[in-house]
Amino acid sequence: MSSNEGVGLVCSSSLPGSYNMKTIILAYPGAGKTYVAENYVGFADFEHQDFIYIYDESIRHLPLDQRKGNTEFRGPNPEWPGNYFAAAMGEFQKGNILIAPFVEPVFEAFDSAEFKALAGSRDVRIILVMPSEENFDEFEARYRARGNGENFIKRRRDDLLVLRELFNNASAYDRTLLSRGQFLDDAIAKHGIELIKI
Repeated sequence: MSSNEGVGLVCSSSLPGSYNMKTIILAYPGAGKTYVAENYVGFADFEHQDFIYIYDESIRHLPLDQRKGNTEFRGPNPEWPGNYFAAAMGEFQKGNILIAPFVEPVFEAFDSAEFKALAGSRDVRIILVMPSEENFDEFEARYRARGNGENFIKRRRDDLLVLRELFNNASAYDRTLLSRGQFLDDAIAKHGIELIKI
């Protein structure tokens, strides 16, 4: 899946890529989070949907990609974001790098003073990964190929400007724009994190 040509680094901090540091990669949906977690050692696909929402029993049995975007069949989970933070700390204790979706509630959770106090802000490295503006159509095709519904795709399209603003203003974090044909493993390698195949 990897093709290291053309990954644009918008900003890079001086922190080295290290399995000893608590590293969180917030990657735009469709960038290849699941692929990385299933194919490389030391990565956890840290999806937020089952932490932030409580799904109706009628769709709880469906795969996550098919549940995404079904806003009428879910409600808020009152334990968010504390439940997500507790699970994150468990993954860090295993030595895993978290790969979570770059969506507004997840960014706000990990950017919060509450999380930084819990995890120790000096020990946390956050990397943001987004597609370039001109290749959102490629991501739409990825969503359809993996079975996401049109509601999910519309929400991603509607959220794009908000996330672009968050991305552009997040100068405290490492940031990477993916060019057409690029995937998350390209960005990870560019940030100096070793990729070891399972």
